[in-house]
Amino acid sequence: MAKRSDDLDIIKDIRVEDGLGGLLTWINKASTIRKGPGIGEIDIGYFANVIRISQDVGIALSTDGVGSKVILAQMLDRYDTIGIDCIAMNVNDVLCVGAEPISFLDCISVEDIDSIRLGEIGEGLYCGAKQANVNIVGGEIAQMPDTVKGFSQGTGIDIVGTCIGILNPNDINIGQDVKEGDALIGIRSSGLHSNGFTLARKILFSDSKLDLNHTFDKGLSLGDVLLEPTVIYTDVVKALKVNQVDVKAYSNITGSGLFNIVRIQSMCGYIIESFPEIPSIFSSIQELGQLSFAEMFRVFNMGIGFTVTVSAQDKERVIEIIQGENMEAYYLGHAFFDNKKRIFMKPYGLCGENGQFGLT
Repeated sequence: MAKRSDDLDIIKDIRVEDGLGGLLTWINKASTIRKGPGIGEIDIGYFANVIRISQDVGIALSTDGVGSKVILAQMLDRYDTIGIDCIAMNVNDVLCVGAEPISFLDCISVEDIDSIRLGEIGEGLYCGAKQANVNIVGGEIAQMPDTVKGFSQGTGIDIVGTCIGILNPNDINIGQDVKEGDALIGIRSSGLHSNGFTLARKILFSDSKLDLNHTFDKGLSLGDVLLEPTVIYTDVVKALKVNQVDVKAYSNITGSGLFNIVRIQSMCGYIIESFPEIPSIFSSIQELGQLSFAEMFRVFNMGIGFTVTVSAQDKERVIEIIQGENMEAYYLGHAFFDNKKRIFMKPYGLCGENGQFGLT
């Protein structure tokens, strides 16, 4: 019998409530992890990590999937957009460490092989790769009928990907330079992106019995609005770099909503002074589910898909640059020194701390 590693004894001290974060912390600290070349430059838990290859070359890595949004694709029998979501979820995370995304790998698991369905997924991956300016250099299709189950017989699918980016390790950006007074600029999302779909489906379909084909907003069906693919922010970040903007931090607003902005290394929180009009899809979910703003901002992006933190004197120029890329951008608020890394949502009377919003 193989000898049990002493490091495995550490795992018994991880509390259930610590969840994946606790497990990842243990993995990061365990002495069984390889030392030397190949070790991550960033603590586990940030948007992406960077491996230093040489003094001047680093590789950024991120892996993620589309989550339960694939169930909506099954419900609509439409698969041409979830490939874009898969590219976006990974590319946007790689952008957050200051890297340039260059390559992508995908893994598609299916209940049954269906050439039409796989062809539509391939179309989405191709479209997403073009938007992100990355090459898809490989992938895997696995038929797994015992483990992947669908909304209806044979339609089960899961899709995950990995994005690879490059940068000089000395240019890693994890928000270490954010300081009090820096401006937070929010960039519009296209809707839910790829987060919160389990709650959204429960409220909209299980509880409220809405029809996917019901005309919902701007002549679009509810299904079309929900399936709208995640925005890829590569061109925006590139434009900011071309214009030599000193971006202090990038944040991809995915799971956990606005709490993504306080992942930064700097001991700062944010005061949100204003927030743009919330898209109707979020308002409908909130009304039908009778959810508080505290819960909505904890789960959903609420119309902001990506943020950048810049010096206060640059905020107007940054908004102009982003708008020049045909995206809506808004001044949201500013950073302030706070070792608790709180978020104060002044328009809604909320204070966020440790992943939860409450009334101030």
